Amino acid sequence: MTTIIFGALLYQKLPMPVPRPISKRKLLLNATQHNVLYTALESLFKEQKVYKNKNLNVDVLAIRLGSNRHYISEALNVYGKKTFYEFLNTYRIQEVTTHLDQQLQKAQKISLLSICMESGFSNKASFNQYFKKIHGMTPSAYVKEKKIAIGTI
Repeated sequence: MTTIIFGALLYQKLPMPVPRPISKRKLLLNATQHNVLYTALESLFKEQKVYKNKNLNVDVLAIRLGSNRHYISEALNVYGKKTFYEFLNTYRIQEVTTHLDQQLQKAQKISLLSICMESGFSNKASFNQYFKKIHGMTPSAYVKEKKIAIGTI
């Protein structure tokens, strides 16, 4: 032990505690169950486009799939390597991107706000955040880059 004098106070430098190994949380499902539940989630998102529901949450999905919120979260985290919101907003951004690309090809006027709202986002801030996270640029920069690429700017 080392004694340190700081001002009028006397401190003793204590040895650092040895860190304990981090215990992993026990999984509720096995690998096969993760796969089945994740596949069911993907199917629900692709076929029924449930991501367009602004009020979608893990509890709503659990009811739709006859499961529970913990199983859904675990399947997404362990099998999909994503949080619920990352999974959800990835589908929403894909929907936005598809609409943008279609409207740009047709040289139609683009309303980013209406497209993001139709795709399930409830506010522009989260839309911009996830768009930039996925595409590496803002929605406006994406539109400008696409317009340059197709020669409409």
